Amino acid sequence: MLERRHALPVAAAGACALGLVVVGWLALDVPAVQDRDVATLHGFTGLDRPSVSGGLELVGRVVDPLPYALGGMACVAVALARGRPWRALAVGVVLVASGLTAQALKHGFAEQRFAPWLGHGQIDAASWPSGHATAVMTLVLCAVLVAAPAWRGVIALLGGACAIGVAYATLAG
Repeated sequence: MLERRHALPVAAAGACALGLVVVGWLALDVPAVQDRDVATLHGFTGLDRPSVSGGLELVGRVVDPLPYALGGMACVAVALARGRPWRALAVGVVLVASGLTAQALKHGFAEQRFAPWLGHGQIDAASWPSGHATAVMTLVLCAVLVAAPAWRGVIALLGGACAIGVAYATLAG
């Protein structure tokens, strides 16, 4: 049986998994939601103009493999420096498992979507769930996990802003 202090995180993880299933179903199988999804993507791609494309690309690359690995190693180092070896191990496991899970889901649910306005640059069949969004949120949550309690709120807010920025840049690009 779960200890009381572990019940809320387990329930939250279950709610997130259920949310993933519902969002996937809506986005991939409900025509009205697909139409809104395409319209939203159209709006975001309109943000990609020559004056901002360099910045969008830079923000979108925050979670490329090298920065992702460096961010993960920094989280592990912080956990070890704070004398939390189990958290350091958890960070390593979560960083690898989230990437593997996202890739498995991405390829398991791959479905070609067609939007006429995209022309030849159609959405890749294996585009959901977003590897960029998964990576940035994983790093943010790992940073919150290893941070000193007094810093967790600030890190969560800044990390959330970073996650939104990466998501927007990914969609715009």
